[in-house]
Amino acid sequence: MGIDFFDLLVRGGVFMIPIGLMSLLVATFVFDRWIGLRRGKLMPRRIVNLLRGACKLGTLDPAETLKLCPGESALERVVRATLNRAGRPKSEIQGALSDTLQREVDRAYANVRWLNLGAGIAPLLGLLGTVWGLIRAFHDTTKLTAGQNRADFLAVGIYEALVTTLAGLMVAIPAAIASHYFEGRITRIFGDIDELTGQMVDNIESQSNTIPPPISAKGRVS
Repeated sequence: MGIDFFDLLVRGGVFMIPIGLMSLLVATFVFDRWIGLRRGKLMPRRIVNLLRGACKLGTLDPAETLKLCPGESALERVVRATLNRAGRPKSEIQGALSDTLQREVDRAYANVRWLNLGAGIAPLLGLLGTVWGLIRAFHDTTKLTAGQNRADFLAVGIYEALVTTLAGLMVAIPAAIASHYFEGRITRIFGDIDELTGQMVDNIESQSNTIPPPISAKGRVS
């Protein structure tokens, strides 16, 4: 006779409730990060093409670029923070870029951390349920009368106790895989943002170096 999986989950007892809630949390944040970490959402193609074209031609206009970057994506917010300091020392521009980029990375990682939490806690909840189930099974075995089959009774208690461990692993493994996948996606996307904005800073710097110094009224370089 086969095992009724859903009946087995019910037999897992009260510890199946927090494990079930943890599975809902994991599913929610997997969906959230799947939507929120799309490359087109973090790096709109329109802005990427604009910056690459301007940097390649050396025609980046900070004022015009700011108008085209309303700040709705991570790339736009990094660009705005950088261009708002155009004309200042390069170290200050790079500092603003790095600080804003780190804030955007932290924002992207925020909900991924919930997946790490699910991957870490779910198996522990399962183990706790199993330990409690084993304790209860052995305790109930001691209450049997002399004519009852202790081995069969104990076997049933043990396999029911192991259900919570199974459930915990079924939640933890997908959560760990999803977390690893999203962390890799964040690394790749923000690496591309860092490279592109770095080119933008170099372009701004090269343009500022080509501007001739002001001429004094006496015709000498001031």
